[in-house]
Amino acid sequence: MTHKCPILMSKVFVLDDSKILVLRRSATDPRWPLVWDLPGGAIDYGEDPQIAAIRETSEEAGLEVGDLQLLDVSSLSDGDYAITITYTALHPGTPIKLSFEHDLFQWVRPDEFMKLNIPEKYKIAASLIASTTSL
Repeated sequence: MTHKCPILMSKVFVLDDSKILVLRRSATDPRWPLVWDLPGGAIDYGEDPQIAAIRETSEEAGLEVGDLQLLDVSSLSDGDYAITITYTALHPGTPIKLSFEHDLFQWVRPDEFMKLNIPEKYKIAASLIASTTSL
């Protein structure tokens, strides 16, 4: 059996008024063009997962989130082996400022989220939000 080092990811469900922030990856994205995503990304070597989630949310959406709550930890192999730590955070009320990685954003209700072209692991995590919050 071949062992691959996992890619460690932190993602954030930014919540506002019963809606979830989603970002669409740009058409030039090499892995997931035009796929909806959550703010977040790879955890740097030695970086705390919460700090990575805060950093990536700032880089990708221009939001300074705080008080992250752990929602889910999942693993998936789709060519690469990734372990994703997913958090929730409240929208800080500032405008979204997308990075070059994304071309659109939306605030969607949980039922709309489930219909998006978004990785299945995030749909599973979103179902946890519905059962643990008032969304």
